[in-house]
Amino acid sequence: MHRSASFAPLFYDTSNWLAFVVYFVAGAVCGYVQLRNRENLRFMRDENSLLRERLAFLRDLYHDVLDDRRMLRGQIIGRRDSFGKMYAMTRELDEVQPQKLYHTTIRIMQDTLGGDSFGVYRIDSGGRFARLMAASPQTESLFSKSALLENYANIITALDHGGLWVNRNLEPDLPMYAAGVHADGKLAVVIVLAKAQPDQMNLYFQNLFTIMCGLVESAMVRAFDYENVARQAMLVPGTEFLNTRAFLPKVLAANELKHDHMGDHLLLRVDDAWQDNGSRLMGAIRQTDEAGVLQDGNVYVLMNQAGKHELPIINKRLAQAGLHVTRVSGQEEDALLDEASEQVAAESHEGGTA
Repeated sequence: MHRSASFAPLFYDTSNWLAFVVYFVAGAVCGYVQLRNRENLRFMRDENSLLRERLAFLRDLYHDVLDDRRMLRGQIIGRRDSFGKMYAMTRELDEVQPQKLYHTTIRIMQDTLGGDSFGVYRIDSGGRFARLMAASPQTESLFSKSALLENYANIITALDHGGLWVNRNLEPDLPMYAAGVHADGKLAVVIVLAKAQPDQMNLYFQNLFTIMCGLVESAMVRAFDYENVARQAMLVPGTEFLNTRAFLPKVLAANELKHDHMGDHLLLRVDDAWQDNGSRLMGAIRQTDEAGVLQDGNVYVLMNQAGKHELPIINKRLAQAGLHVTRVSGQEEDALLDEASEQVAAESHEGGTA
């Protein structure tokens, strides 16, 4: 009894509880603070993880946008019918030499429209015949070198009204597309596409073909106007023959067409061509042919889209006019052109120095 009674004062004395209360309160506060810190730390970790996921998503989205931007930029720059391409083609068509324009027209038509059977015809002054000036490589069999326009009345009627002719009935002997170039109110040039793929027989391709032909028309009309205005300055005085400075570029352009398999030509040396100041010779050749003088003083005729198979017919026609011609071989032609080019370059240099 005495021992148990001795604990009673300790138990009932509240001052003895103070230390325990302090311990409990301190433990509770520390536990609460620790628990709250753990919760805050877990929340911050979760929030950081979410932010990382959002950052990764935004980074992927940003890279996707950059990839799309690069792809679209490549499409805009590389697309065959883009504005950049149109501008480049306009620059290429800035040429006053019709022979060079024929070559450029075929090339840009193929690059832009994707076809491989384009042809360019020049209409003679009488409006009866169309002469082939250039054609896509390896497609000579698809185009006749000379066409009588009355056999293509439907096409010519459509082109005379400024329209585009489309072979919607798929007639086998006619081209799939044809568009005209008008100069001085008359049909001067016809651009044709002999064959078209099924996916090219739609309104989009028709509009694109029309736009391309419109660009070519502007360039060709400008070139024709320039030649008409500058024609007298290009002639040897008192004759109808082109001087070397004017004749040489035409032969070089014909050589370029031949080299790229877009056309053929004959270069003929004419004997006694100076008689009648060349009127007999000019009356015996086609409008699409050219007669001029090279540096050796001889008169030559450039027969566009003519080969050795046509040579007997050409010789017969010129013989009837009292003219004798000799075909210039390829090697001799190259030598003549090299010499003429050097002479023209030297004269230009002397003129610039003076």
